[in-house]
Amino acid sequence: MKFRTVKLVQINYRKDNRKRGLYRIITIVALCAFSVPFVFGQGEVGCVENLNSANEEFDAGHFYNVPRLLNDCLKGNGLTREQKLQAYYLLTRTYLYLDVPDSADYSYLEFLRIDPEYQAEESRDPIDIVYLAEKFTTSPVFSLWGKGGANLNQAIVVHPWGIGNTSLSEENYKIGGGFQLSGGAELHLGDYFSVGIDLRTGLNEYTFSEGLFSDDSVHTRDRSIWGDVPVFVKYTYKGKQYSPYILAGFESNFLMSSKLIIPEFMNIEGAKSETSQEPKIDMMKGRNFYSKSLLFGAGVLYKVGYNYICLELNYSTGLDNLSRPEGKYDGITVEAEDGIYKRLNYHVPGKFGYVDDDFRLNHFRLNIGFVKPLYKPRKKDKFTLRDLFNKGNN
Repeated sequence: MKFRTVKLVQINYRKDNRKRGLYRIITIVALCAFSVPFVFGQGEVGCVENLNSANEEFDAGHFYNVPRLLNDCLKGNGLTREQKLQAYYLLTRTYLYLDVPDSADYSYLEFLRIDPEYQAEESRDPIDIVYLAEKFTTSPVFSLWGKGGANLNQAIVVHPWGIGNTSLSEENYKIGGGFQLSGGAELHLGDYFSVGIDLRTGLNEYTFSEGLFSDDSVHTRDRSIWGDVPVFVKYTYKGKQYSPYILAGFESNFLMSSKLIIPEFMNIEGAKSETSQEPKIDMMKGRNFYSKSLLFGAGVLYKVGYNYICLELNYSTGLDNLSRPEGKYDGITVEAEDGIYKRLNYHVPGKFGYVDDDFRLNHFRLNIGFVKPLYKPRKKDKFTLRDLFNKGNN
């Protein structure tokens, strides 16, 4: 009995030790959880006090004390964005007074990395800051954008074709509408000029009608989907809020889909008929896949924070004939059956009285989009194309 009593006492003692150890762990964790915000809060308060003290030291002319008060805080997270701007601006002025140009350049460059569109002005900034700012550029290196909008499309006849006497037929092309979406990038060569490339896809339409024999006529609607690659040079006049620009360039155009929609046509007997369901004829075999255009445009950028909203009107004029010369009249074969001639197939000229003219397309486009500049503040005299891909500038 004595042995069993001693054993129970030992077991209870071990349980008490375990409980005490668990209580200690919980207490330590709780203390750490409550003390971490306090410690960080103290750091933030200390850095704000250091910034205030640095301003006082600067005003008192104790310039050597300013870097000592600010450098450690700028390495950590003790200051907000606005406070960091104040600190780097103060350091820049300090190093200019101390005649340490490399440190002044570094401080001002860090200032511009936080606020890349800051423009020094004589009415607001000390003259030494204005002169220093002239050594730097804050224009973006690259810009990315996405655009979308509506278009108007105009067919220009190069040479007419038809199933009748084309010199007597009455052809009429009307402007049609559509839409486009695009995205691209732009490389800035300086404060004014840039080169860009765009990837665009869009749907284009125009209408065609032609008087055939006596009162007969054919009416069609041409609908096509294009993939375009414009390359252009742009000039931008940069303003504080609005920045107008003009551009000119060259387009490579790729025909992705081409449909001929015929709501009204001449039937076999030569009478005008309306279809209950509009035929959609695939015209890809009769059209050129690749063509070229010249591009001209103008627009304006509206600044929103560090980004832009753009409104652009551009015009492209086609350089190439879009219709293939071969096979325009393929399929107009007829066969006599009981004295009545009937067409044997559904080729476009044979059934609908339509033959593709040689033509090119012009486009008017209105776009609205979002532009994202990718800033890289840098010294003007040390910037080369190789610096575009380096992480930092000296």
